[in-house]
Amino acid sequence: MLKAEARVAPSSHVNSEPQVRMRKARKISRILDRLAPGVSGRLALDVGCGAGFVAEHLHQLGWDVIALDMADYRATSGFDFVLGRAETLPFPSETFSIVVSNQVIEHVVDAATHLREVRRVLAPGGLAYVATPNRLAVVEPHYKLPFLSCLPRGLADAYVQLLGRAERYDVFPLTRGRLLREAARAGLECDDVTPWMVAETAAVERSPLARIGSA
Repeated sequence: MLKAEARVAPSSHVNSEPQVRMRKARKISRILDRLAPGVSGRLALDVGCGAGFVAEHLHQLGWDVIALDMADYRATSGFDFVLGRAETLPFPSETFSIVVSNQVIEHVVDAATHLREVRRVLAPGGLAYVATPNRLAVVEPHYKLPFLSCLPRGLADAYVQLLGRAERYDVFPLTRGRLLREAARAGLECDDVTPWMVAETAAVERSPLARIGSA
């Protein structure tokens, strides 16, 4: 088992709230169950695992999970952990049956490189799950500021500086169209499951566990 010994304080963009992360993990697992019945193998990679709730949940569902992040933010256990970067995944080609990149690509300066790496480590017939906020969202989800991600980079930097949130806007969101184009260029066959995610979000939020956790 590969582990990192040093732990660091969570990044400002790492959501370590267990109830929030577990709801997200359940949504992801439901989508994977729907899309991956024909995927062979049980080895999954969680890129940018953060606190590790998604990786832990996938492990509980029977997946062998390797979780990767650039620092050790883990608040959970039960899976292998590797230090690394999303742009240079430290694994051989065609290793994983499933690769999860959940809310990661917007934190990578070179989205195309990240997607090529996802494709490289994905086994033939494997499944990549890539989720990210839309750059055209009315409210930017990391800083909770309206229209922030829609602005040119210089104005976005000035916006967060003016409000005392950060020295610069350190997120690089993509539009839906750009994400699909970059994924196709990386050699990934794309299937936009946003409508499913909306439905699965509603289903998870209606469940007793979700209601208790969000109370």
